[in-house]
Amino acid sequence: MTNSLFALGTIIIAASAFLQGLSSFGFSILSLPLLSIYLPPKVVVPMLLFYSIIINLTVIASCWKSFSIKYIWILLCGAVLGLPLGTYLLLILDDHSLRKGIGVFVVVLSLILLSGKRWKMKREKTSQLIIGFFSGILSGSVGISGPPIILFLSNKGVSKDEFRANLSGYFFLLNLFTIPVYYLNGLLTKEVLHYSLNWAPALIAGVAAGTFFARKIKPEKFGRLVLILLLLTGLLSLFK
Repeated sequence: MTNSLFALGTIIIAASAFLQGLSSFGFSILSLPLLSIYLPPKVVVPMLLFYSIIINLTVIASCWKSFSIKYIWILLCGAVLGLPLGTYLLLILDDHSLRKGIGVFVVVLSLILLSGKRWKMKREKTSQLIIGFFSGILSGSVGISGPPIILFLSNKGVSKDEFRANLSGYFFLLNLFTIPVYYLNGLLTKEVLHYSLNWAPALIAGVAAGTFFARKIKPEKFGRLVLILLLLTGLLSLFK
């Protein structure tokens, strides 16, 4: 690893981890397109998997009392079903095209939710299973499982702590299922481990700072902030 790559990676990882600690999402959406400029996606995506586990454990520790498995268990079941398909897509498809599709999806739904529109799910369990399945495909293919779940929780209007705790809990549990799938497909290499260890200090510092500042944001402003950040990261994925 060159000195310039180490410095750039440190900045990207720290900034992305700060965003994740602040809002419980955005780490992969921000860091993936930037790191992929310098490293192959098949290295970046598995590396972000390791980082996501550390980040979400840190966030959960700050708001674990607000976690409730009832919000996410059906979503998680759907995600586990979609995960192998997403991993297969990572191995055979152009990651650039997948990222553009994610950008369009995130931008459109973020604008809908920012408008204040909400909808009732007539068959909520079936809808959650479908949302989770799509999230699993995104997780396996480009390491970005968050947008469908973020939009689902935002639509339900949960509190700030419930949002952060359940989103982080979902990510953490899904990552545990993702590790063996990536391993069996030969994606967890020595190169991935090398880069993961080099930028780990930046990750820890960033998420700690984000978690600290998250406590200072007023609850009534948090929901809109989340959607604005989601919109910006969607645009980043789209126009990288």
